[in-house]
Amino acid sequence: MGFGNFYRCYIQLQWVYCAQFVQYAVMKIELSKLKPGDKGLIVSHQSQGAIRQRLLDLGLIPEMTLEFVRYAPMGDPLEVRVGRTNVVIRKQEAATVLVELNN
Repeated sequence: MGFGNFYRCYIQLQWVYCAQFVQYAVMKIELSKLKPGDKGLIVSHQSQGAIRQRLLDLGLIPEMTLEFVRYAPMGDPLEVRVGRTNVVIRKQEAATVLVELNN
C-alpha cells in the first residue's frame, strides 16, 4: 500500500542520480484497541512518571514486539505477551502505549 512516491536526487562527480523512494503508511494504534491475536511493535509511551516506569519495568519497552492475548471477562484488565512473558495491565495504562501493527 503506497502512501506516496518522491524522488531524491544527488550530484556525484558531475552526474545526477535520482532514486525513487516509496513511503508506506504506518498503522499506529493504542495498545488498548488491539484485538486478541494482533501482533505489533511498541513505538512509544504517552504516559509519564510512575506509570511510565512501571510499564518499562514490565517489559513494555519501545522497539519490543508484543502479541495481544486477551481481555478479562469484563474488558479490564488486558493481557499481552512481550517476548516470553505475559503481562497484565489496566486498560487505562494500555491506552498510553502506541503500537505499530504487523500485517
